[in-house]
Amino acid sequence: MVSTVYPAPPHITGAHRRLCPILQSLSRHHEVSLALLLQADPVTLEEARKDFPFLTDLVSVHHHSPTRPLVRYFRIFWQYNSLEFRKSLRDLCSRNDFDLVYVFGSQLAQYGSLFSEVPSIIDSVDSHSLYMERKINTVKRLRKRLSLWQDRRFSKAFEKKYFPDFDACLTVAPKDSEWILKHCPDLPTWTVPTSVDTDFFRVRRDSTPTCTVVFSGKMDYSDNVLAAVFLAREVFPKIRAKIPEAELVLAGANPTPEILSLKQLPGVTVTGFVDDIREVYLRADIAVFPLLSGCGIKCKALEAMAMETPVVMTPLAAEGLVNLTPREAVIAEGSDRIAESAVALLRDYERARVMGRAARQYIVENFEEKKVCERLLRIIEETARKRGEKV
Repeated sequence: MVSTVYPAPPHITGAHRRLCPILQSLSRHHEVSLALLLQADPVTLEEARKDFPFLTDLVSVHHHSPTRPLVRYFRIFWQYNSLEFRKSLRDLCSRNDFDLVYVFGSQLAQYGSLFSEVPSIIDSVDSHSLYMERKINTVKRLRKRLSLWQDRRFSKAFEKKYFPDFDACLTVAPKDSEWILKHCPDLPTWTVPTSVDTDFFRVRRDSTPTCTVVFSGKMDYSDNVLAAVFLAREVFPKIRAKIPEAELVLAGANPTPEILSLKQLPGVTVTGFVDDIREVYLRADIAVFPLLSGCGIKCKALEAMAMETPVVMTPLAAEGLVNLTPREAVIAEGSDRIAESAVALLRDYERARVMGRAARQYIVENFEEKKVCERLLRIIEETARKRGEKV
Protein backbone atom coordinates (compact mmCIF):
# COMPACT_ATOMS: atom_id res chain seq x y z
CA MET A 1 0.00 0.00 0.00
CA VAL A 2 1.30 3.44 -1.00
CA SER A 3 -0.09 6.50 0.79
CA THR A 4 0.50 10.15 1.74
CA VAL A 5 -1.04 9.66 5.20
CA TYR A 6 -0.21 7.28 7.99
CA PRO A 7 -3.29 5.11 8.55
CA ALA A 8 -3.39 5.62 12.31
CA PRO A 9 -6.15 3.66 14.09
CA PRO A 10 -8.00 6.59 15.79
CA HIS A 11 -11.14 7.88 14.07
CA ILE A 12 -9.82 11.30 13.10
CA THR A 13 -10.01 12.14 9.41
CA GLY A 14 -11.59 10.80 6.26
CA ALA A 15 -8.30 9.46 4.93
CA HIS A 16 -7.52 7.63 8.16
CA ARG A 17 -11.06 6.32 8.28
CA ARG A 18 -10.86 4.87 4.78
CA LEU A 19 -7.34 3.46 5.06
CA CYS A 20 -7.42 1.65 8.40
CA PRO A 21 -10.14 -0.94 7.69
CA ILE A 22 -8.72 -1.51 4.19
CA LEU A 23 -5.24 -2.15 5.57
CA GLN A 24 -6.52 -4.42 8.33
CA SER A 25 -8.76 -6.33 5.95
CA LEU A 26 -5.94 -6.92 3.47
CA SER A 27 -3.73 -8.26 6.27
CA ARG A 28 -6.13 -11.13 6.92
CA HIS A 29 -5.46 -12.58 3.48
CA HIS A 30 -2.11 -11.13 2.37
CA GLU A 31 1.27 -9.99 3.56
CA VAL A 32 1.25 -6.19 3.55
CA SER A 33 4.01 -3.62 3.03
CA LEU A 34 3.55 0.13 3.44
CA ALA A 35 5.16 3.02 1.56
CA LEU A 36 4.54 6.50 2.98
CA LEU A 37 5.30 9.95 1.57
CA LEU A 38 4.70 12.15 4.59
CA GLN A 39 4.84 15.85 5.34
CA ALA A 40 5.23 14.83 8.99
CA ASP A 41 8.25 13.02 10.42
CA PRO A 42 9.01 9.64 8.84
CA VAL A 43 7.77 6.48 10.57
CA THR A 44 9.97 3.47 11.31
CA LEU A 45 8.85 -0.13 10.80
CA GLU A 46 9.08 -0.72 14.56
CA GLU A 47 6.79 2.25 15.25
CA ALA A 48 4.30 1.20 12.57
CA ARG A 49 4.17 -2.36 13.90
CA LYS A 50 2.84 -1.06 17.21
CA ASP A 51 -0.35 -0.18 15.32
CA PHE A 52 -0.09 -2.77 12.55
CA PRO A 53 1.94 -5.78 13.75
CA PHE A 54 1.30 -7.63 10.48
CA LEU A 55 3.46 -5.29 8.34
CA THR A 56 6.28 -7.08 6.52
CA ASP A 57 8.11 -4.06 5.11
CA LEU A 58 7.94 -0.25 5.19
CA VAL A 59 9.48 2.79 3.55
CA SER A 60 8.75 6.26 4.88
CA VAL A 61 9.97 9.48 3.29
CA HIS A 62 9.56 13.04 4.55
CA HIS A 63 8.73 15.57 1.85
CA HIS A 64 8.29 19.34 2.11
CA SER A 65 5.45 20.98 0.19
CA PRO A 66 6.48 23.77 -2.20
CA THR A 67 5.53 27.29 -1.14
CA ARG A 68 6.28 29.31 -4.28
CA PRO A 69 3.08 30.74 -5.83
CA LEU A 70 3.80 29.39 -9.32
CA VAL A 71 4.37 25.88 -7.97
CA ARG A 72 1.14 26.00 -5.92
CA TYR A 73 -0.82 26.22 -9.16
CA PHE A 74 0.31 22.65 -9.85
CA ARG A 75 0.33 21.41 -6.27
CA ILE A 76 -1.42 18.12 -7.07
CA PHE A 77 1.80 17.08 -8.84
CA TRP A 78 4.66 19.00 -7.25
CA GLN A 79 3.49 18.65 -3.66
CA TYR A 80 4.11 14.90 -3.90
CA ASN A 81 6.88 14.73 -6.50
CA SER A 82 9.87 13.25 -4.68
CA LEU A 83 12.94 11.66 -6.26
CA GLU A 84 13.81 10.08 -2.91
CA PHE A 85 10.37 8.48 -2.67
CA ARG A 86 10.59 7.26 -6.26
CA LYS A 87 13.90 5.55 -5.48
CA SER A 88 12.48 4.07 -2.26
CA LEU A 89 9.53 2.61 -4.18
CA ARG A 90 11.88 1.00 -6.70
CA ASP A 91 13.92 -0.51 -3.86
CA LEU A 92 10.77 -1.77 -2.14
CA CYS A 93 9.52 -3.43 -5.32
CA SER A 94 12.91 -4.99 -6.00
CA ARG A 95 13.06 -6.76 -2.63
CA ASN A 96 9.41 -7.91 -2.62
CA ASP A 97 7.38 -10.01 -5.02
CA PHE A 98 4.05 -8.14 -4.82
CA ASP A 99 0.76 -9.56 -6.05
CA LEU A 100 -0.76 -6.07 -6.24
CA VAL A 101 0.08 -2.45 -5.44
CA TYR A 102 -2.68 -0.33 -3.87
CA VAL A 103 -2.03 3.41 -4.22
CA PHE A 104 -4.11 5.68 -2.01
CA GLY A 105 -4.67 9.24 -3.21
CA SER A 106 -4.77 10.68 -6.73
CA GLN A 107 -1.67 12.79 -5.97
CA LEU A 108 0.44 9.62 -6.09
CA ALA A 109 -0.80 8.52 -9.52
CA GLN A 110 2.43 9.98 -10.96
CA TYR A 111 4.26 6.93 -9.54
CA GLY A 112 2.05 4.44 -11.37
CA SER A 113 4.60 3.71 -14.10
CA LEU A 114 6.87 2.16 -11.45
CA PHE A 115 4.39 -0.69 -11.06
CA SER A 116 4.10 -1.71 -14.70
CA GLU A 117 5.16 -5.29 -13.88
CA VAL A 118 2.54 -5.86 -11.19
CA PRO A 119 -1.25 -5.30 -10.99
CA SER A 120 -2.04 -1.91 -9.46
CA ILE A 121 -5.06 0.05 -8.25
CA ILE A 122 -5.33 3.82 -7.76
CA ASP A 123 -7.79 4.77 -5.01
CA SER A 124 -8.39 8.38 -5.97
CA VAL A 125 -11.16 8.74 -3.33
CA ASP A 126 -12.73 11.49 -5.45
CA SER A 127 -11.82 13.36 -8.62
CA HIS A 128 -9.73 16.46 -7.99
CA SER A 129 -10.69 17.94 -11.36
CA LEU A 130 -14.40 17.51 -10.56
CA TYR A 131 -13.80 19.15 -7.19
CA MET A 132 -12.14 22.12 -8.92
CA GLU A 133 -14.97 22.28 -11.48
CA ARG A 134 -17.49 22.73 -8.67
CA LYS A 135 -15.28 24.98 -6.58
CA ILE A 136 -15.10 27.55 -9.37
CA ASN A 137 -18.84 28.14 -9.11
CA THR A 138 -18.61 29.08 -5.42
CA VAL A 139 -16.00 31.84 -5.86
CA LYS A 140 -16.83 35.41 -6.90
CA ARG A 141 -13.39 37.04 -7.15
CA LEU A 142 -12.11 36.91 -10.73
CA ARG A 143 -8.49 36.31 -9.75
CA LYS A 144 -9.44 33.36 -7.56
CA ARG A 145 -11.70 31.92 -10.26
CA LEU A 146 -8.85 32.09 -12.77
CA SER A 147 -6.56 30.31 -10.31
CA LEU A 148 -9.12 27.55 -9.78
CA TRP A 149 -9.72 27.27 -13.51
CA GLN A 150 -5.99 26.72 -14.06
CA ASP A 151 -5.93 24.16 -11.24
CA ARG A 152 -8.93 22.32 -12.73
CA ARG A 153 -7.33 22.28 -16.17
CA PHE A 154 -4.09 20.85 -14.83
CA SER A 155 -5.88 18.34 -12.57
CA LYS A 156 -7.88 16.99 -15.48
CA ALA A 157 -4.73 16.63 -17.58
CA PHE A 158 -2.99 14.96 -14.62
CA GLU A 159 -5.77 12.37 -14.23
CA LYS A 160 -5.91 11.74 -17.97
CA LYS A 161 -2.15 11.21 -18.17
CA TYR A 162 -1.41 9.14 -15.06
CA PHE A 163 -4.56 7.20 -14.12
CA PRO A 164 -4.32 4.86 -17.17
CA ASP A 165 -1.00 3.54 -15.78
CA PHE A 166 -3.15 1.53 -13.34
CA ASP A 167 -5.29 -1.55 -13.88
CA ALA A 168 -8.26 -0.12 -11.99
CA CYS A 169 -9.47 3.03 -10.23
CA LEU A 170 -11.57 3.39 -7.09
CA THR A 171 -13.71 6.33 -5.97
CA VAL A 172 -16.16 6.81 -3.10
CA ALA A 173 -19.12 8.11 -5.12
CA PRO A 174 -20.72 7.33 -8.50
CA LYS A 175 -20.41 10.94 -9.73
CA ASP A 176 -16.63 10.80 -9.30
CA SER A 177 -16.44 7.49 -11.15
CA GLU A 178 -18.51 8.87 -14.02
CA TRP A 179 -16.33 11.97 -14.23
CA ILE A 180 -13.08 9.96 -14.36
CA LEU A 181 -14.50 7.63 -17.02
CA LYS A 182 -15.18 10.65 -19.26
CA HIS A 183 -11.45 11.26 -19.76
CA CYS A 184 -10.20 7.73 -18.96
CA PRO A 185 -12.81 5.63 -20.78
CA ASP A 186 -10.70 2.45 -20.88
CA LEU A 187 -9.88 2.45 -17.16
CA PRO A 188 -12.01 0.03 -15.10
CA THR A 189 -13.47 2.29 -12.40
CA TRP A 190 -15.31 1.09 -9.31
CA THR A 191 -17.27 2.89 -6.62
CA VAL A 192 -16.37 1.71 -3.12
CA PRO A 193 -17.65 4.01 -0.35
CA THR A 194 -15.78 4.91 2.78
CA SER A 195 -16.95 2.54 5.50
CA VAL A 196 -18.29 3.36 8.95
CA ASP A 197 -17.31 1.59 12.15
CA THR A 198 -20.85 0.98 13.36
CA ASP A 199 -19.57 -0.41 16.66
CA PHE A 200 -17.62 2.78 17.37
CA PHE A 201 -20.44 5.05 16.21
CA ARG A 202 -23.09 3.36 18.29
CA VAL A 203 -26.80 3.98 18.60
CA ARG A 204 -27.51 7.18 20.49
CA ARG A 205 -28.92 6.97 23.99
CA ASP A 206 -32.37 8.34 24.83
CA SER A 207 -32.20 12.02 25.68
CA THR A 208 -34.50 14.95 26.36
CA PRO A 209 -35.02 17.25 23.34
CA THR A 210 -32.90 20.39 23.62
CA CYS A 211 -33.52 21.97 20.18
CA THR A 212 -29.81 21.67 19.39
CA VAL A 213 -28.56 21.69 15.80
CA VAL A 214 -25.02 20.49 15.04
CA PHE A 215 -22.64 20.88 12.12
CA SER A 216 -19.32 19.03 12.37
CA GLY A 217 -16.15 18.96 10.32
CA LYS A 218 -12.61 20.24 10.09
CA MET A 219 -13.13 23.97 10.42
CA ASP A 220 -10.23 25.16 8.31
CA TYR A 221 -11.34 23.15 5.28
CA SER A 222 -12.76 25.62 2.77
CA ASP A 223 -15.91 23.60 1.94
CA ASN A 224 -16.75 23.27 5.63
CA VAL A 225 -16.11 26.98 6.25
CA LEU A 226 -18.44 27.91 3.39
CA ALA A 227 -21.15 25.56 4.70
CA ALA A 228 -20.81 26.64 8.34
CA VAL A 229 -21.02 30.35 7.48
CA PHE A 230 -24.07 29.71 5.27
CA LEU A 231 -25.72 27.69 8.05
CA ALA A 232 -24.99 30.20 10.82
CA ARG A 233 -25.78 33.40 8.92
CA GLU A 234 -28.54 32.40 6.51
CA VAL A 235 -30.21 29.22 7.74
CA PHE A 236 -30.03 29.29 11.53
CA PRO A 237 -31.66 32.75 11.99
CA LYS A 238 -34.71 31.37 10.16
CA ILE A 239 -34.76 28.36 12.48
CA ARG A 240 -34.52 30.63 15.53
CA ALA A 241 -37.33 32.83 14.25
CA LYS A 242 -39.61 29.79 14.61
CA ILE A 243 -37.89 28.19 17.63
CA PRO A 244 -36.26 30.95 19.76
CA GLU A 245 -34.61 28.45 22.13
CA ALA A 246 -32.77 26.66 19.31
CA GLU A 247 -28.98 26.37 19.61
CA LEU A 248 -26.39 25.78 16.89
CA VAL A 249 -23.13 23.95 17.66
CA LEU A 250 -20.27 24.16 15.16
CA ALA A 251 -17.88 21.38 16.17
CA GLY A 252 -14.47 20.74 14.66
CA ALA A 253 -10.76 21.42 14.90
CA ASN A 254 -8.84 24.47 13.69
CA PRO A 255 -11.67 27.03 13.34
CA THR A 256 -10.65 29.93 11.12
CA PRO A 257 -11.17 33.56 12.23
CA GLU A 258 -14.30 33.63 10.06
CA ILE A 259 -15.68 30.60 11.92
CA LEU A 260 -14.72 32.01 15.33
CA SER A 261 -16.59 35.22 14.54
CA LEU A 262 -19.83 33.21 14.22
CA LYS A 263 -19.99 32.63 17.98
CA GLN A 264 -21.01 36.27 18.31
CA LEU A 265 -24.32 35.39 16.69
CA PRO A 266 -27.24 34.57 19.04
CA GLY A 267 -27.44 30.88 19.91
CA VAL A 268 -24.23 29.87 18.09
CA THR A 269 -21.42 27.94 19.81
CA VAL A 270 -18.02 27.19 18.23
CA THR A 271 -16.36 24.32 20.09
CA GLY A 272 -13.03 23.96 18.33
CA PHE A 273 -11.42 20.55 18.66
CA VAL A 274 -13.49 17.94 20.52
CA ASP A 275 -12.01 14.78 22.02
CA ASP A 276 -14.93 12.61 20.94
CA ILE A 277 -17.31 13.73 18.20
CA ARG A 278 -19.82 11.12 19.36
CA GLU A 279 -20.60 13.21 22.43
CA VAL A 280 -21.55 16.12 20.17
CA TYR A 281 -23.99 13.96 18.21
CA LEU A 282 -25.45 12.53 21.43
CA ARG A 283 -26.33 16.03 22.66
CA ALA A 284 -27.80 17.12 19.30
CA ASP A 285 -31.40 16.78 18.19
CA ILE A 286 -30.52 17.04 14.50
CA ALA A 287 -27.44 17.51 12.29
CA VAL A 288 -27.48 19.88 9.31
CA PHE A 289 -24.91 19.62 6.51
CA PRO A 290 -25.64 22.41 3.98
CA LEU A 291 -22.57 21.83 1.81
CA LEU A 292 -22.34 24.08 -1.24
CA SER A 293 -19.13 22.73 -2.77
CA GLY A 294 -17.06 19.56 -2.84
CA CYS A 295 -17.38 16.03 -4.16
CA GLY A 296 -17.02 12.47 -2.94
CA ILE A 297 -18.81 11.17 0.13
CA LYS A 298 -19.27 13.10 3.39
CA CYS A 299 -18.06 11.03 6.35
CA LYS A 300 -19.59 13.50 8.79
CA ALA A 301 -23.07 12.66 7.49
CA LEU A 302 -22.40 8.91 7.69
CA GLU A 303 -21.25 9.21 11.31
CA ALA A 304 -24.26 11.27 12.39
CA MET A 305 -26.65 8.83 10.73
CA ALA A 306 -24.89 5.87 12.37
CA MET A 307 -25.51 7.59 15.72
CA GLU A 308 -29.25 7.82 14.90
CA THR A 309 -29.01 11.60 14.61
CA PRO A 310 -31.61 12.87 12.10
CA VAL A 311 -29.86 14.63 9.23
CA VAL A 312 -30.84 17.50 6.92
CA MET A 313 -28.43 17.98 4.03
CA THR A 314 -28.06 19.48 0.59
CA PRO A 315 -28.01 17.26 -2.51
CA LEU A 316 -24.25 17.77 -2.70
CA ALA A 317 -23.78 16.48 0.85
CA ALA A 318 -25.91 13.44 0.00
CA GLU A 319 -23.83 12.56 -3.05
CA GLY A 320 -22.64 8.99 -2.79
CA LEU A 321 -25.51 7.94 -0.54
CA VAL A 322 -27.07 5.61 -3.10
CA ASN A 323 -30.76 4.72 -2.76
CA LEU A 324 -31.26 7.13 0.13
CA THR A 325 -34.97 7.82 0.77
CA PRO A 326 -36.85 10.50 2.78
CA ARG A 327 -37.27 7.86 5.53
CA GLU A 328 -33.55 8.03 6.33
CA ALA A 329 -32.69 11.72 5.82
CA VAL A 330 -34.03 15.02 4.51
CA ILE A 331 -32.48 16.48 1.38
CA ALA A 332 -33.17 20.18 0.92
CA GLU A 333 -31.68 23.06 -1.03
CA GLY A 334 -31.73 26.79 -0.29
CA SER A 335 -31.82 28.47 3.12
CA ASP A 336 -35.63 28.53 3.33
CA ARG A 337 -36.11 24.83 2.56
CA ILE A 338 -33.27 23.75 4.83
CA ALA A 339 -34.63 25.85 7.71
CA GLU A 340 -38.18 24.55 7.20
CA SER A 341 -36.94 20.94 7.22
CA ALA A 342 -34.90 21.50 10.37
CA VAL A 343 -37.80 23.18 12.17
CA ALA A 344 -40.16 20.32 11.24
CA LEU A 345 -37.81 17.76 12.77
CA LEU A 346 -37.13 19.83 15.90
CA ARG A 347 -40.89 20.19 16.49
CA ASP A 348 -41.71 16.52 15.87
CA TYR A 349 -39.51 14.50 18.21
CA GLU A 350 -41.16 11.17 17.41
CA ARG A 351 -40.67 11.63 13.67
CA ALA A 352 -37.04 12.55 14.30
CA ARG A 353 -36.51 9.38 16.36
CA VAL A 354 -38.04 7.19 13.64
CA MET A 355 -35.84 8.86 11.01
CA GLY A 356 -32.76 8.39 13.18
CA ARG A 357 -33.38 4.66 13.54
CA ALA A 358 -33.96 4.30 9.78
CA ALA A 359 -30.78 6.26 9.11
CA ARG A 360 -28.67 3.90 11.21
CA GLN A 361 -30.19 0.87 9.50
CA TYR A 362 -29.31 2.41 6.15
CA ILE A 363 -25.69 2.90 7.26
CA VAL A 364 -25.42 -0.65 8.62
CA GLU A 365 -26.76 -2.10 5.36
CA ASN A 366 -24.64 0.01 3.00
CA PHE A 367 -21.51 1.27 4.80
CA GLU A 368 -20.64 -1.24 7.52
CA GLU A 369 -16.89 -1.93 7.50
CA LYS A 370 -17.00 -5.66 6.90
CA LYS A 371 -19.33 -5.37 3.90
CA VAL A 372 -17.35 -2.56 2.28
CA CYS A 373 -14.02 -4.36 2.79
CA GLU A 374 -15.41 -7.60 1.35
CA ARG A 375 -16.39 -5.71 -1.79
CA LEU A 376 -12.95 -4.14 -1.99
CA LEU A 377 -11.22 -7.52 -1.65
CA ARG A 378 -13.31 -8.91 -4.49
CA ILE A 379 -12.23 -5.99 -6.71
CA ILE A 380 -8.57 -6.52 -5.77
CA GLU A 381 -8.77 -10.23 -6.54
CA GLU A 382 -10.54 -9.60 -9.86
CA THR A 383 -8.00 -6.93 -10.85
CA ALA A 384 -5.09 -9.25 -10.10
CA ARG A 385 -6.77 -12.14 -11.94
CA LYS A 386 -7.54 -10.08 -15.07
CA ARG A 387 -3.97 -8.76 -15.17
CA GLY A 388 -2.72 -12.35 -14.90
CA GLU A 389 -4.89 -13.38 -17.83
CA LYS A 390 -3.37 -10.65 -20.00
CA VAL A 391 0.20 -11.76 -19.34
